[in-house]
Amino acid sequence: MRNTILEISLVVALATGLCVCFGDCPPLSITKSNSNVILTWPQTTGNWLLIETPGLDYYYSSNGVVYGEAYRRTIIPNSNYSTNGTNISVTLPIVATNKFYMLRTNNPPPPPL
Repeated sequence: MRNTILEISLVVALATGLCVCFGDCPPLSITKSNSNVILTWPQTTGNWLLIETPGLDYYYSSNGVVYGEAYRRTIIPNSNYSTNGTNISVTLPIVATNKFYMLRTNNPPPPPL
């Protein structure tokens, strides 16, 4: 049951659109393989990085005061990436805590004119 909840959390996190970027972002997919998850996205132009975070940031206001909670983000190192020429993939172990993943680019588009 615990693994099922963890897997559902990962899938929900990806299905809800955690693609935080400007412009077009490649789709990020996840599959389970034994005691690992495999995250895959198309190899495209641009430099996309896989980001891992233990939770989702949220903000709210009460009585005119804004409160928020931001979670630490970790870049998954490029040395963990593999490619088949079409897709990039990363294999990570399934752990007992929530993990959320997103793609970010370090080549943001220029500001609008």
